Amino acid sequence: MGLTAFQKAHAVFVFVGMPGEPDTDALIDEALAVGKRVCVPRCGVKPRMDAVPILSRADLRPGTLGIPEPPADAPAAAPEEIDLALIPCLSAGRDGSRLGHGAGYYDAYLAGRRMQKICLCFEVLVRDSVPMMPLDIWMDAVITEKGIDTREGTI
Repeated sequence: MGLTAFQKAHAVFVFVGMPGEPDTDALIDEALAVGKRVCVPRCGVKPRMDAVPILSRADLRPGTLGIPEPPADAPAAAPEEIDLALIPCLSAGRDGSRLGHGAGYYDAYLAGRRMQKICLCFEVLVRDSVPMMPLDIWMDAVITEKGIDTREGTI
């Protein structure tokens, strides 16, 4: 990934793509290959989510909602260790707004965090803006297969 935020990041928190979401397998493999600390989500009691380091995608097993995640006994990374978070969505706005899947896991995890927040979204699902609720977290950028939209003053 040629993105400066990715190149500078020591620790990357990235979702494991499911059907209907961008495939993150190659991105995870690339981050591991270049020596980044790669963390993936492990969901707990709603809306608890942890970023758990992995050494390989082989570390993942079906977890909450069938989403591949690290084992329950794997220790989580401290949120302040994460430099960059790559977040899924149902839809996103070019203005940094994000419509998630509705469970609130990412919004709860990202609240008050200083890490760069980037939404990965298919271009067909991007609008100028999407509705946001008061506890929803704004993204610093939205990346699609066609390019990058950043919020002013962010990445």
